[in-house]
Amino acid sequence: VFFFFQAEDGIRDFCLSRGLGDVYKRQVIAMSPLGEVFQTRLRMFPSLVNCCTIDWFTEWPEEALVGVGKGQLINYESELGIEGQLDSLVDMFKAIHKNVEKQSIKYQQELRRYNYVTPTSYLELLSTYKQVLGEKKKEMKRLISRLKNGLDKLKEANEAVEEMQITLTKMQPELEKAQIETDQMMEKLLVDRQEADKVFAVVSKEEAEASIQAAEARELQQVAEAAVEEANQILAKTTEQVKELKKDHLVELRGFQKPPEPVKVVLMGTCIVLGINPVLKPNPEKIGSKIEDYFEPSKQELLASPGDLLQRLMSFAETEKNNIAPSTIAKLEQKVLSDTSLTFERVKQSNFAASFLFQWIKAMYDYYKVYEQTKPQRNKLIEMNRVLADKMLELQTKKDALDKTNSCLLYTSP
Repeated sequence: VFFFFQAEDGIRDFCLSRGLGDVYKRQVIAMSPLGEVFQTRLRMFPSLVNCCTIDWFTEWPEEALVGVGKGQLINYESELGIEGQLDSLVDMFKAIHKNVEKQSIKYQQELRRYNYVTPTSYLELLSTYKQVLGEKKKEMKRLISRLKNGLDKLKEANEAVEEMQITLTKMQPELEKAQIETDQMMEKLLVDRQEADKVFAVVSKEEAEASIQAAEARELQQVAEAAVEEANQILAKTTEQVKELKKDHLVELRGFQKPPEPVKVVLMGTCIVLGINPVLKPNPEKIGSKIEDYFEPSKQELLASPGDLLQRLMSFAETEKNNIAPSTIAKLEQKVLSDTSLTFERVKQSNFAASFLFQWIKAMYDYYKVYEQTKPQRNKLIEMNRVLADKMLELQTKKDALDKTNSCLLYTSP
């Protein structure tokens, strides 16, 4: 709907002053008759009816529909993929639009209701066609791309399957060979398993025997240690008593020019145990013969340094007590301990320091006797430990071999 009205003088002057020429002479307002807005405008502004010329444009001619349709679509031919189809498409849109106009007239005649078919409806039809066709084109391209990708994947899968079939065909002899080797390996595994079970039974039995031997060795060791324990305690107690000797006591002992007989015997026994050789002197009781004198060597080697003597006695008791020679003990029995009158009290009456040396000699002698008495047990213990060590080494070798066999069986089991 177009409204034409004459401009007032003020509007005309304004347009002329702005150089708008003849624009002021006539103004045109275009409104759509659809809905209640058009009716509301007419009620609110009566001058639109009283002071304007109203032209009703209800439909376009077919030439206009064709021209507008081509104008709307000609620039989108390549984009929408409708090259060579423009004329037929425009004719279709024209036919649709005209058919809707006819049906709207019939609708109004039968139901007394208006369905306005305007040029805007035609333009919206063209716009909707362009939009929907564009979306469908994009969706079609996406589906084509997905289909192409799927076909490519199928083609690749088929090629891979063909290659695998060729490879399997080539590998068939190797697979058959591997199957034969597997069967042979399984047979060997069965034999190895039986052998491993036998070895396990032997190892278990020998391990039990070794455990019994180890227990016997520990028991024998405890018996031997208990046997020498008392002698060790006496020796340790004597060594502690020797530590109580003072330098003055030993100096007094060294100062004897002609020591009492018990002192001479004790110094001789000390030299015998420590391995100090005597000097030979003429025997005053028998012309032409000589006797062994231990007093001079004891003064030179034992009593020359009292501190060194104490350290030597304690060191010998700690490190050399197990290495005393049988000849030393025999000489000690012959020359020192054979005199039953030689007692601790008698020696102490002669010299205080000599009594401690006598105790030390007696403790070393008693320890030797106990040590020799337990020698068979210790030798037996040494032999048992040797046999046990050999048995444990052999047992460990078998256990290692068994573990290796079990590992192989576990690794190769299906």
